[in-house]
Amino acid sequence: MLRGGRDLAVREVVGIILSLLATIFIFRKVGPVAYGYVGVGLALSGLLTGIGSLGLNVYLVRQGDLEEGAPSQLLTMTIVSAALISCTLWFSAPVVELWAGKSGLTSLVHVVAVAIFFKILGLVPTALLERELKFGLAAAIDFGSLVIYYSVVLPLVYSGWSYLGIWVANTAQVIAATAAYFVARPVRPSVRLQHAFVKGALSYGVAYQGSVWVYSLRDLVAPFLLPRLAGMEALGLVTATTQLVQRMGFFKTVVWRLSISGFARIQHDTGSLARGITEGMLFQVLLLGGGLSLFSALGSWAIPLAFTDKWGGVPTLFPFLAAAALMNGVFTLHSSALFARGRVWAVTKYHIAIVLLLWVSSALLIPVYGVWGYAAAEIVAMISYVYLAYLTHQDIGSISYGSVLLVLPLVMLPLFAGPWLPPVWAVVLWLACAGLSFALVPRARTVLRETVGVLHG
Repeated sequence: MLRGGRDLAVREVVGIILSLLATIFIFRKVGPVAYGYVGVGLALSGLLTGIGSLGLNVYLVRQGDLEEGAPSQLLTMTIVSAALISCTLWFSAPVVELWAGKSGLTSLVHVVAVAIFFKILGLVPTALLERELKFGLAAAIDFGSLVIYYSVVLPLVYSGWSYLGIWVANTAQVIAATAAYFVARPVRPSVRLQHAFVKGALSYGVAYQGSVWVYSLRDLVAPFLLPRLAGMEALGLVTATTQLVQRMGFFKTVVWRLSISGFARIQHDTGSLARGITEGMLFQVLLLGGGLSLFSALGSWAIPLAFTDKWGGVPTLFPFLAAAALMNGVFTLHSSALFARGRVWAVTKYHIAIVLLLWVSSALLIPVYGVWGYAAAEIVAMISYVYLAYLTHQDIGSISYGSVLLVLPLVMLPLFAGPWLPPVWAVVLWLACAGLSFALVPRARTVLRETVGVLHG
């Protein structure tokens, strides 16, 4: 699995370096309040792109044998869905502005609507490349579009476009990536749709995507509750911190994209699935957790220095949101394996649990503790992973958690202690915990060697 993802991983590492450099300039110009509007746009984009995809891209990746003309029919269905979603959002801009209780959102919503259309449109050629395991080509396209984003966003932000400039650049990136995917994997829409095929694809895709739609509701907690209960600045801090977590936690995305196609090929072999999950969890804790905890150790010194003091709340928020992302990464393969085996309802029940926990705890804690109430709610929502582990055990069988349970506390310690220690001592603690992890878990040393070997080619 890791060998197939080498190009994706290298692209993500280079992307992180570029991203952090550009983020320094963006955050120095755009403050937390303005960045809160970026968070509103991200929430709309994530939710509506998921709805508009109808799960057809996942159907395309996971379906064993495809009949002739299937990609063309799927593209036609995707175009119709993208147009409906984007037009609905475009004309609903005043409603969104009223719902958010903030003026100035209409132009932002219009730009987001255009981005959503092209993002949904590009899902079919992207899925074809991943189905054919052409991850190197996909990585090159993603990297090229990232360069376009930074080439556009910096001039716009420094010309006074603020959050709108960020979203114009994001839209330019999406359009460029979609065009490149169609060039790399040409596919044309078909005007002739076969009823049986359309019904089968939608039945599979919507069943899968319905579960994802439920999970997407968790992404609405911050933009829906924080502006009203704690202010737009709180949403800006959470959005910025979340993006830093995502950029530092690139390995989680790589594993998820590989597991969609990988687990589809062994879905009937529960023994192989269990071993894959066990192995993947340890990779996530060591690589994702190690990177996040190191960033936390350096963040209290580096973030105010690089981004200015107005972002001073980010270092102390980071451990909470990073811990939530780490635990999500550890259990990513549980969900992927259940999806591959067609256990959509099992995953949906877990999604309902995590969404309810996050919404209820946020509604109770944010009015009292503000942005820290949301951070605490993310920790409370982790309880749902116990339920997911139980559901996975019921379907696949026993999964070994021994190594993960040994290493996880050694990752969490520097993650949460980092912001409160001098940078030198925080790094010393991180090194000590890393060394202890490799000493206690021999397999951890093998993971490190394999990862270095994969990245060396």
